[in-house]
Amino acid sequence: MISPYIKILLISIAPFAEARAAVPTGLIFFHLPLWATFILANLGNILAVFLVRFFLSYVVNFLVKISPLMRRFFAWLFSRTQGNFKPWFEKYGNLALFVFVAIPLPMTGGWSGALASYIFGMPFWPSILWTSLGILASTTITTVLTLSGVAIEKYFGYPTLFAAVIFCFLIWLIYRFKQEKK
Repeated sequence: MISPYIKILLISIAPFAEARAAVPTGLIFFHLPLWATFILANLGNILAVFLVRFFLSYVVNFLVKISPLMRRFFAWLFSRTQGNFKPWFEKYGNLALFVFVAIPLPMTGGWSGALASYIFGMPFWPSILWTSLGILASTTITTVLTLSGVAIEKYFGYPTLFAAVIFCFLIWLIYRFKQEKK
């Protein structure tokens, strides 16, 4: 049987899950202490970023050499990413990477930050630093939201928690709709 502490570490290493899934899992399902959950979620996510960023150039270069399909895919991915985010990175530099990783939404975590820093040619250690700071911020936000949700459920019940989540989601949809109209 795997320890819940190891499970939290593994969840935080996993792409798409990362610390954003490890924190609620550790606090709600495994009832781990806040400090342990927070530290393990951050350590696992930062370790994953370090490994991804370290090995990414080797993997990309290998795949591009052996497969024309991979060459086209990476050319498309890199040009699309640079086209969408280049103005942000040119204007804000490292801060853009921090904010991108700090927002606890899908596709904006440490793995995506490591990929973005590679695509934009950021130096290794500064990219690790700014991505790690973004992970710390994202984990802090996720922890506060998780604890808030637990408190709402405890004092007001599941219907109120569900209504609060739906309300926040609707506000986000309205915001996104207004952004797309601009």
